[in-house]
Amino acid sequence: MQPDQEQVREFYDRQYYSDIGSAGTPTGHHLRIARRIGISAGDRVLDVACGTGEWLRAAHDLGAQVSGIDLSQKAIEFCRANNPDGRFLCQGAEKLPFEDNSFDWLTCFGSLEHFPDKPASMREMARVVKPGGQVLISVPNSDFLGYKTGFYGGTNQAVVIETPLTIREWEALAQGAGLQLRARWRDLHFFNPGWITQNGWLQALPRFLGACAIAALPLNWQYQVYFHYRRPPL
Repeated sequence: MQPDQEQVREFYDRQYYSDIGSAGTPTGHHLRIARRIGISAGDRVLDVACGTGEWLRAAHDLGAQVSGIDLSQKAIEFCRANNPDGRFLCQGAEKLPFEDNSFDWLTCFGSLEHFPDKPASMREMARVVKPGGQVLISVPNSDFLGYKTGFYGGTNQAVVIETPLTIREWEALAQGAGLQLRARWRDLHFFNPGWITQNGWLQALPRFLGACAIAALPLNWQYQVYFHYRRPPL
């Protein structure tokens, strides 16, 4: 039985974001993504499940007008305090509080697998993007070799809800919402010194070797994949 929205909200407010005092600063990964997809001054960007807002801060630093929604009130309050130029709302993704055709870019990173109603969320995300606008999503791939071998069982958010899909299933979900696939690529954000050393230097070597092993896998066996979509022009 899937949890209801209030149960999910309580998990994020009380556990997942229990200590967010050091968050909010964009990483090199966020800035690289913003530059790769061409975020530019004046773009209207909505991040769904924005968390503590690091990605939107990177987009803002490039001149974008940023908005974010998240189910966690605690995360939203943090975003408002750290990015006062943005618009942040505590809201689920199944019914977005924005007009049709509102945004040049919509992003959703590492979150769609946690949404109770993925098809409704995808339709809403497509609705609020302008015709010709862009959507960038990163999600886990259920064909990841770590899942298949039982070596990896998911994130700590799996205690609430976490349902990864195959690459083909994710694509079908977006296509069902009327989005056109433009590109897809590996998410290798973990391949950096901060991730490798975050558990201390004793764990650095095995984490580095693990990162190398994942990076060497073909796309269909990757853990996390970026999907770049476009909403067709009218």
